[in-house]
Amino acid sequence: MNRRRIRESRKQSGIALIALLVLLILAGSYAFYRSVNVGFGGKDRDAALMVTLARAKDSLIAYAVMDSKRPGRLLCPDLLGDGISPLLSRDDCDAYAGWLPWKTLDLKEATDDYGTRLRYVALRWFGGDRAMPPLNSETLSLSQLAAASISKSSLDGISLGTLYLDIPVGNGTDATDPTIDPKNDIVALIIAPRGELDARNADSDNYFFSGKSSSDPDNDVIMPVTRQELMAAVEKRVANEVKACLEGHASSSLENPAQTYPWPAPLSSSTFKGTAQSLFGMIPATQPGGNPDIDLKQTISNLTSAQNTLTTAMANTDLAAAQQALAAINEIAGMARAQFDRLFLVAETLYKSTKKEITVDDNTILISIFSDIGDAPDNVTIAAERPRLAIFKSALSDNGFDVFLAELSTQNQNLAQAINAAASSPSYDSFDALQSQANLFRRKIYGYSITPNPEITQAITVASPIATDARDNAAIAKNLSDYTTEPNITKANAAISRANDLFNANTVIYNTVLASRVNVDASEFRYLALRAGTFLAAYSAAPDMNSLDALAVVLNGALQSVNAVSTGSTTVLAAKAAAVGALNATLPPNTNTVVSLSNVAITRIDALATAIENNGDNVLLETLKIADSRLAQAISGSLDAATLKNTIDGIVYWATQTATYANDIARKARKRVNLPATSDSGTSAYTRSGQLLDSLDGSRGSIALLNDYIQAPGDTAKAAEAQTAVSATQTALARTIGSASTLEAILESGTAQAASITQWYGNACAFLRPAVTPSWWAANNWANTTFYQISDRVRPATGKLTVNGNGEYRVVVVASGRALEDQNRAAVPRTTRNYLECADPDQSPPQMCNRTPSRDESATAPDTRFWGTTPSSKFNDRLAY
Repeated sequence: MNRRRIRESRKQSGIALIALLVLLILAGSYAFYRSVNVGFGGKDRDAALMVTLARAKDSLIAYAVMDSKRPGRLLCPDLLGDGISPLLSRDDCDAYAGWLPWKTLDLKEATDDYGTRLRYVALRWFGGDRAMPPLNSETLSLSQLAAASISKSSLDGISLGTLYLDIPVGNGTDATDPTIDPKNDIVALIIAPRGELDARNADSDNYFFSGKSSSDPDNDVIMPVTRQELMAAVEKRVANEVKACLEGHASSSLENPAQTYPWPAPLSSSTFKGTAQSLFGMIPATQPGGNPDIDLKQTISNLTSAQNTLTTAMANTDLAAAQQALAAINEIAGMARAQFDRLFLVAETLYKSTKKEITVDDNTILISIFSDIGDAPDNVTIAAERPRLAIFKSALSDNGFDVFLAELSTQNQNLAQAINAAASSPSYDSFDALQSQANLFRRKIYGYSITPNPEITQAITVASPIATDARDNAAIAKNLSDYTTEPNITKANAAISRANDLFNANTVIYNTVLASRVNVDASEFRYLALRAGTFLAAYSAAPDMNSLDALAVVLNGALQSVNAVSTGSTTVLAAKAAAVGALNATLPPNTNTVVSLSNVAITRIDALATAIENNGDNVLLETLKIADSRLAQAISGSLDAATLKNTIDGIVYWATQTATYANDIARKARKRVNLPATSDSGTSAYTRSGQLLDSLDGSRGSIALLNDYIQAPGDTAKAAEAQTAVSATQTALARTIGSASTLEAILESGTAQAASITQWYGNACAFLRPAVTPSWWAANNWANTTFYQISDRVRPATGKLTVNGNGEYRVVVVASGRALEDQNRAAVPRTTRNYLECADPDQSPPQMCNRTPSRDESATAPDTRFWGTTPSSKFNDRLAY
């Protein structure tokens, strides 16, 4: 361990510690535990000593809570006797038993009533600089250790896996090991030795004994810190930081002019997928309605702009501008790497959705879904296979990949090559290839594709007979004996001409699909209609100026959103025009007509949402929806055999093409599917952006070295180092842009439900943004046990959420704490029953519960009431509001 010492300027000042301590005391974070743990003193004990120990405990907890890397991390003991905790330089402390680092904790003194320095023992997993296990409410849960196949005996002794005290201090039970007193759930001990440590406490084992008097040999006074009281304080910090982030995000008027909160991810979502109209859930990794291709184009644009700024700054020797450019590149690259990883994840999920396992000659292999179903499957077989299609559809909806458009584009490029080959070298083989390519469009790409979008359907309808003609003309041309006579030249040219017509028809389909896309997800307008209906109902119930003004604000916001719709779809444009007309007729509201006109406007907004939902610009997704309905018909016996065969053949074809496409996206984004994390492609966008971040980061990175040069402008050595480092960053940046552009060149996507990473606005949300080094939030898995509820998607002046029957809160954040004895967090699907508590679980009156069924699944209408109380063995929800 580095023996440098933690100085006064480390992470917390004395003022910050005092402020936090006051906050914790006012919040009652661990008053319950203090009353339990301090109450073991005898009447012979000096009350002043107990105050000293309590203050030391408060400061130790406060310092741990404010740790910027691992909230809850305990200081390493002082081993030199100078009151200062060593500065960590590796995973472990040099030792986990020593003196209390009272100077680091800003304590005035740390001696007992004998004048002896206080001793201190810390639990290994709660100290040190280790990344594993993550430090959170569940750290060192004995059930988790068992699940990870880590034996408790391997953690005892040297590892200090458990601390034991002869006086029960904690709470909870441990059915996995009845030999351990479940009440000894201790993470640290502060010991007043009153001279020398008692012999039983100086033997270097994990068992400690509190003294019986101040005169006999057993006179150590021990103040324990339990895991639950430490984490109760940490959870309060976590909840407060999340709440500050959410409020800052929604009130960031420049970045977020609509002043919306992110949609929460339903508790049942294993991918932290933010879902429209959900009001309660987890911190979302993604938000619905984004377009991965547009997001990627914006990332490339941002990187290119920063690249130009850096190049100009270095050319002009404007070091301050170069420094700002490097900082911007660092932030953009962090977001870019997260975006590339997200594209890989959704591509891998899509790939897996197109496959199923079968056994051939005792070997398990993957094949396309439905590919072994046969030409005439019975109803039972179809019913058994149909759920696979639902998984395929869901994955496609989540990532928004337009596989139809990608396949159309790829095959049209192949068609162009076939045309060129036939024109330059007419032969049986070249026209045969042209015939096959035209037939591919006619039989498969067109034949296996259906969409309700009239413009796209019309473009495919026009192209289909052209493909037939191109196929037939190529068949005639390929059978010619030579291509030198005038009749044969004419026939060959006719085949090439018709193939060119097919190429142009495909280009029309491509452009029509692009033009049909809508820039806003249907869920936003569905929500706007519901919200306007809520405010209209409020006005109808109490028709005064306040409720009328509130309704007007909502309708004005809806008008702005509707006007922002951009598309070439005639159906959506017609619905947009109708909604704009209805909203304009309603505004400004007239008390005589507001109810009737608002109802019309709400109906028109809802119709716009329906038009967008049914727009059909993702042709493959629409095809799979129709295929699913046909399978349902087949199960009921109302589908003819020919249509069923065409449907199954289409599913197999598109599953095969999708798997190839998804694997290509995954490889260019990060790595091929189903490979270990260490198998990242060396030229992928993810790897390149990681290399860019590495070039920027650390003491030898371009940011630090340029700053060193700025501080010493006359130092030629520093100037050379800075120039070399910046040049390395420029090279890495160019490579990142190149790999990202390669990925974007094949990425075709429309609106996605889970492919656009959540954009967090405001300084308070820095811990939720992607970074070179994972933040305390990401590194310690706080997302698994932290939840929030919003009163409304748009930040209201006052909310409608209450805590203990009081308040009008916009947001309530809940840190759920460690699983209690009746909770099973391995249960699937996840429900609030296994995370949140009832204020009185013995009686469990519904009005006193945080774990209500209305907060499970999508939680579109959750209970607006929350309950908080002092943490105990039966209740440990920590609230911020």
